[in-house]
Parts: sequence; C-alpha cells; structure tokens
Amino acid sequence: MRPESGKLEKMVASLASAACDECTVRPVVRCGRCSTTRCAAHAFAPGARCDRCEHDYADEAPTRRSAKILVAPPIAILSGGLLFGIAADGSIAEFR
Repeated sequence: MRPESGKLEKMVASLASAACDECTVRPVVRCGRCSTTRCAAHAFAPGARCDRCEHDYADEAPTRRSAKILVAPPIAILSGGLLFGIAADGSIAEFR
C-alpha cells in the first residue's frame, strides 16, 4: 500500500528536519507513539508527540470522527436495550 504523494512528501520533510546528532546521542525526551528521541534543544512539551505524529493525528481526525459516528449508535442501542430488559424484568417480577 503506497501513501499518497502529499503525505509521503510531508513524511520525508519531517524526517529530514527531524533531528540533529544530539537527538540520537543524548536524548532528553521520547515520543510516546513512534519512540523518536529529541535532545534538549529540540524537545517537545510533556505529553505532546513529535511533529510527524502530530501531523498524522491531525490528518486522521476525519477518520476518527467517522468511526465515532459508526460505533456510538450501536452502543447506545445495546445499552438502552439492556437497561430496558433489566427494568422490564424488575417490573414483571412485581406482578408475579
């Protein structure tokens, strides 16, 4: 599977400007997603990802939104059905 040309260019550009020699020799921080290391001069904020991962996260936002839309209704229907079943079982038990 080949990435889109624009995405590939972004990846190459971010890798080319990603780090200096100190980033690999004396790392201070590591990206939690891809394990890229950075030196003190290039360190990113605590809890943040490297630039490449941040761009990927932003690019994948529409996909995440679509997944939420697809998954949320079935979960709501299932939980509503379970709640109704529990409530109905309790009310039926009262009439026995």
